Amino acid sequence: MVYPGGRSNGCIQCRLRKVKCDSTKPECRRCLARGQPCPGYPGAFIFCPQPPGAVGRVHRVRRLEHIEASSAQNSLSPAPEATPHTSCISSHVPASPTILWDQQCVCLFMGQYVLPSAKGASSGYLGFLPEFYSTKNQGSCLHSATLAVSYLAMYNQTRSSPLYIEARRRYGRTLKQMNSTICTQQGRFDEETFTVIILLSLFVDMNNERDDKSNVHTLGMCHVIKLGPGKLIEFKYAQPLLHWGYTHLLTQAMLLQDDDRYEELMQLFVYVECPDPVLHLAFWACRVLSFASNVRRYVASLTDTRVPTTGECQWLDTSGSGLLKAFNDWVVSLPENWKQVYRSLTHPSIAHPVNSSPDCSRWLASLFALVRTVQLIHYLTLARASAASPSSMSNLKVALAVGDDEDTVSTLQNYTRDLLDDLWGNLRCIRCHISAARNPAGGSAAMALMALWPAWFVANCPLSSPVHVSQARDTLSFIGSTVGIRYALSMLDAKYGPTYLFDLLRDS
Repeated sequence: MVYPGGRSNGCIQCRLRKVKCDSTKPECRRCLARGQPCPGYPGAFIFCPQPPGAVGRVHRVRRLEHIEASSAQNSLSPAPEATPHTSCISSHVPASPTILWDQQCVCLFMGQYVLPSAKGASSGYLGFLPEFYSTKNQGSCLHSATLAVSYLAMYNQTRSSPLYIEARRRYGRTLKQMNSTICTQQGRFDEETFTVIILLSLFVDMNNERDDKSNVHTLGMCHVIKLGPGKLIEFKYAQPLLHWGYTHLLTQAMLLQDDDRYEELMQLFVYVECPDPVLHLAFWACRVLSFASNVRRYVASLTDTRVPTTGECQWLDTSGSGLLKAFNDWVVSLPENWKQVYRSLTHPSIAHPVNSSPDCSRWLASLFALVRTVQLIHYLTLARASAASPSSMSNLKVALAVGDDEDTVSTLQNYTRDLLDDLWGNLRCIRCHISAARNPAGGSAAMALMALWPAWFVANCPLSSPVHVSQARDTLSFIGSTVGIRYALSMLDAKYGPTYLFDLLRDS
């Protein structure tokens, strides 16, 4: 909910000292006179978790107000025709949304698209954004970008035209501010620039505006990361920005089969020295996708007259088994509560270890869905490599515990089926969280965004059962129509996505 602050317009330091502030921007004179940097001005409201039932009470009150207003006008004029897909909220939206609507929309967006995690584990999904947003002035580029996605989130819930018009207006203003900022920075950038690019790319996916599967802001995000990764890790919010950026860029590269992008991203990890499990996972995913693209090119080059060389067979065996070992090492290095969540998603009978931190469990459930999707890609790649070089995979057989008289490809397909079952159990947990409320809240949209590609994978993998395919497609439809991430509706197309991963299974 949105709670208005006091009447003071002073800076944060003057409010803490309870002295009069002259409200000079960007720095007040009182702080400068004391020889201290002015910390800036807070927003006019704070974000607080909604108590249980708050959303339902607000909608019941609005519905009663709407009924009373309609019945009062019945004697004066005929009732207007009902507009399809319009909730009772839309009847209260003015032609030009006010500052109060700014606050309501931002609060809705923060509630849906921000999914924090446990302290010390990770920032979760955009968990840094509320704090970062509160430190920026109303005219800042981050403020405009946040309002753009916030009005779009409210429009996707209410289908009210004034909200969509305001969202497009804010989006255009943000683009203009970004162009001006990039021109004045002359090659330099800050974390606000990166965050704004993230929000702009989120706007494109929420409104399903991708151009031939490509998000137009991905190129800018990659350029910013390549421009100065050594400087980026020095920022306060470097960790969550890198988490989001790498995940988005990897998904885009996989979707467009942009093989060179994997090598670029792997080179950037030399700047990351912190023991961060999410960044280490992203590095492993880069290696898996790069290996998959190399195997695809290698298999395509084989003909009846060209047979695999000894060096190529050794590379396939060593690289494939090495990636399996790297993943096992990553699992061993995880915090103990992460391991328990991972096992509980595989075996529902295991007690959930993080009941005291539901945000952490929701975020981990979404993260592990992505993890299992990358695992599945690796299993399918190994099956393809084993089919091309069946007699030269000794290290891989040892890593998979495959006997000499057993077929490696069949074993990998059995592992794939088992992992698909685990992934669907993971997605079912996510779907329960998303569907828990009539109007999604509590980070449900963030979970839905992280579940898009796992759901697409289950819906299109030939090894998935018909029940799993139907339920995965239903999940994508629910995310696109109810949660409001309309990009999911495009993913229902059977030809959408990296279907080349399933070529071996279809041929067999």
